[in-house]
Amino acid sequence: MLVRPPMITLNRKAMTGSRGFLRLLSELEVDVSFDDSLFKGKSYVTNCPNLNLLGLDWIEKFGLRDVPLNCILKSAPSTGPSPAKLNQPAAKLISTLQEKF
Repeated sequence: MLVRPPMITLNRKAMTGSRGFLRLLSELEVDVSFDDSLFKGKSYVTNCPNLNLLGLDWIEKFGLRDVPLNCILKSAPSTGPSPAKLNQPAAKLISTLQEKF
């Protein structure tokens, strides 16, 4: 049975890549399972429909801090490291995300 995690109401803003602001409405801690990794991670609900953000803890856990976003998205040309040069969890996550985007 799936259980809805408790949500903490927030009144914060995050700066976007285009220097705009995004309202963070809520924060929740979720159990994350990906490949062989299992951890608790933070996720944020925004004021934009269908856009929720992963916490920095996810980025650190999967070793994505130094991976350019265009290395993950198919539509953007990649100038970053090839997935073969990334650590195994990062390469697997990028491959999975590319299938979704």
